[in-house]
Order: sequence, then structure tokens, then C-alpha cells
Amino acid sequence: MSTSHGGPKHPYHLVDPSPWPVIGAACAGLMFGGAVLYMHYTPDHKGPLWLIAPGLIGVLAIMAVWWRDVIKEAVHQGHHTPVVQIGLRYRMALFIASEVMFFAAFFWAFFTSALFPVGGVWPPKGIHPFNPWEIPFLNTLILLTSGTTVTWAHHALLNNDRKGMIQGLLVTVILGVCFTVAHMGNNGESPIGLLLVFTAGLVFSYAVWRTGALWWGIGFHAAWDWMQSFTFGVADSGHPSKDALLLSKPAGPDWLSGGSTGPEGSVLTLAVMAAVAVLIHLTLRKPDEDLGVKW
Repeated sequence: MSTSHGGPKHPYHLVDPSPWPVIGAACAGLMFGGAVLYMHYTPDHKGPLWLIAPGLIGVLAIMAVWWRDVIKEAVHQGHHTPVVQIGLRYRMALFIASEVMFFAAFFWAFFTSALFPVGGVWPPKGIHPFNPWEIPFLNTLILLTSGTTVTWAHHALLNNDRKGMIQGLLVTVILGVCFTVAHMGNNGESPIGLLLVFTAGLVFSYAVWRTGALWWGIGFHAAWDWMQSFTFGVADSGHPSKDALLLSKPAGPDWLSGGSTGPEGSVLTLAVMAAVAVLIHLTLRKPDEDLGVKW
């Protein structure tokens, strides 16, 4: 933003020219173009997989440097004035509204097909759905309830209600144990996999403590599961993956390779989580260290 002639005379942030949008668009086009070419294959010949990798690496690199610039503008240069912050909130609200419309259209199409199926058969022949009212429903209830109880503990802490905070945390821990027990029902789950679930919970909690937000843990968890299931084609918590970008098979003893559990059943993943915890400690800062916010 230009600061000539005594600086800007308005509260808005006029960003400086940046190469990241153009480069990011080129990398995204390369990634998706490579994915399309890869998926158009015959049984005897697959498309060029090498086109996807540089595009994906480029997109991840652009995400890193672009968000670095945004953080620098907000935290160190002070360009995110109250007016700019309101604009960012409006944009996020509109983005969430667009997501709501997307899911409304998705479920509209789903229920139309389910209530008025073509040929009078639902689900279609050859599809064997699982019962959603068993473990999936139970896990959903546990997660939603634990979010409520940890919010209860948080508000009790803000209001200096020590008893309420202890009660909320105790109920949250009990729900976490219940979730772990329910996790044991996954096909191919192992003791090492359950230990990793507990370890990952500790690491994500540390990330929340360092950043004051849930987004880092949510993003890491989603990226981890997505890469396992849809990129490398390995099992995720004992659930086998199908139609992934790559096809990977475990080799070696189960405690080292993860076996039918997937990478989450390997002791090497515990070392990875330890490295992630060190990375969080070295790179993520508490809000009060950057923004002057008191905890």
C-alpha cells in the first residue's frame, strides 16, 4: 500500500501488486490438468502422473508464501484496520453461505434420487451402504457433545468458575475415552493406532494452546486423512481406501508398516507426531506474543 504524501487518507487496505495469484492459478491449472489427463486412461495405459506432482507442490508453496504475506500485513504492518476486518468477516460469511447453498443443492439431489429413484430401486444395484445409526451416529454424537462440554469449560474459565471448568473438562475427557473405545470397532484397528489417536489429541491440544484457535488442528487432521485415503491409497484407521491417486501396500511387520490399520498403526507415525509437536513449538506462537492479547 502506498504511503506517499503523508500516508493513506482512508481506513481501507490497498494491497501491493503480488505475483502469487497468477503463479497460483498456473500451478492449480497444471495440477488439475494433470489430474484430468491421469484419469483419462485405458486399461493398458495411464495418463502422465508426473504432471500432478509439480502442480500440487506449487499450490502448497503459493499457499504458504501468500498467507505469510497476509499475516505480515495484518500483524506486523497493521494494515488490517477495523474496517478491513469487517470486510474479511463479511467475505467469510458469504463463503459459508455459498457452502450452505452447495450442500442444499447436494442434499436436494440426494433426496430427490432417494425418494423418487430411477427404476424404483434405492440404493442403486451393486451398492451396499453401511448402517449409519450404529458407530457413525455414535461418534457424531460424542464429537458434538464434547464440543459443547469443552465450550462449557471454556466459558467457566472466562468467568473464574473453577468448579464448572473442572466439571466441563472431566465430562470432555470421559467423552474422549468413549470415542477411543468406539474407535476400537474399526476394521483392522490396533493398539498402536489407538495410542496414536491419544497422541494426536495431545498434539492438537498443544496447537490450540499455542495459537488460540482450532484451525491448525482441523487443517492438519483433514490433510492427513485426505492424503492417506485419496492420494496414497492406504488404509485410514483400518478402513481400506479405493480409487485413490496412487496404490500403496504395506510391506514389513505390522508394527513398523501399520499393516491393515494404515500408517496410523506404525510406531514411525508416533515419531512423526513428536516431530510435529516440536514444529508447533518452534513455529506457532501464542496470540499474546504477536498481538498483545492477554490469556
